[in-house]
Amino acid sequence: MGQEKLYIEKELSWLAFNERVLQEAADKSNPLIERMRFLGIYSNNLDEFYKVRFAELKRRIIISEEQGSNSHSRHLLGKIQARVLKADQEFDGLYNELLLEMARNQIFLINERQLSANQQSWLRHYFKQYLRQHITPILINRETDLVQFLKDDYTYLAVEIIRGDTIRYALLEIPSDKVPRFVNLPPETPRVANR
Repeated sequence: MGQEKLYIEKELSWLAFNERVLQEAADKSNPLIERMRFLGIYSNNLDEFYKVRFAELKRRIIISEEQGSNSHSRHLLGKIQARVLKADQEFDGLYNELLLEMARNQIFLINERQLSANQQSWLRHYFKQYLRQHITPILINRETDLVQFLKDDYTYLAVEIIRGDTIRYALLEIPSDKVPRFVNLPPETPRVANR
């Protein structure tokens, strides 16, 4: 009688843990802000998974193919992709659900097109006062070797710069270790004190 596997692949175990984090985001008994944090934790964990575990698995597949051996790793890769796809669909649904719940509580995530003139002015001041000193754009062209600029565990924003007919691209390192990732905006119109 053949021996069955009595262990769970470390990659699948890791994904199971991250699915548990997603369950916490879905748990309505948790406060709304905590549920959003769990989504952030899930997302960060998945980024780390792809940088470390998934990359290692891809290397194992390449090595086994070069050696002409039948790799169990390719089968595992298929399992991982199916599991991540399912979890990501759940993540998307939860994210949209939580955005609606936040809106019901007067908490909104907005983009630059939704800002009032007052909020735009406030953000310009915030940028000059708190952000600008921490941002150095990395201009990108065909010769740019991004490997020398990019750091592990940092988040970057890709930016398109349009001046007249010229289009250029740059990367901005998000200084989330120096400033908060989210800021509370002032009301759409300044409040006037009653006299």
